[in-house]
Amino acid sequence: MRLNKINIDEIAGGGFQEQFQKSFEKIIENLKDPNTSFRDKRKMVITLTFAQDENREDVMCGIAFNEKLAPRNMIKTQYSIGEDLTNGRLDVREYGPGTIPGQIKIDDYVAEQTIDGKIIDTDTGEVIGQTQPIDLRRKDA
Repeated sequence: MRLNKINIDEIAGGGFQEQFQKSFEKIIENLKDPNTSFRDKRKMVITLTFAQDENREDVMCGIAFNEKLAPRNMIKTQYSIGEDLTNGRLDVREYGPGTIPGQIKIDDYVAEQTIDGKIIDTDTGEVIGQTQPIDLRRKDA
């Protein structure tokens, strides 16, 4: 028995080729995703199901595409749990690489204060914005 050749591009009015392309693109996107393991193998399964009538003259063909993709990597974080000594409330803070629980953040540190209407650098005692140094030998200084 000889069969005529079936052109894959024409199966289901081009639907087979379209679904193949979509599945292939999903696999490529998953391969390029830096949040997935590079080691996991990806898989495309194409299932063709054939069901015929009693007379064996008509055949219904169902086509299904399934992809087996690598799962996204688990994201981890850490929390420090303690008591805020300034108000006695429970303090929960997320921290990660490069930080230590309880370590003060630079954003939390106030290096300037306003005293007598002048902004003072609390580390150096310098008056911020003052262009001339103060001559402490002068009596009007």
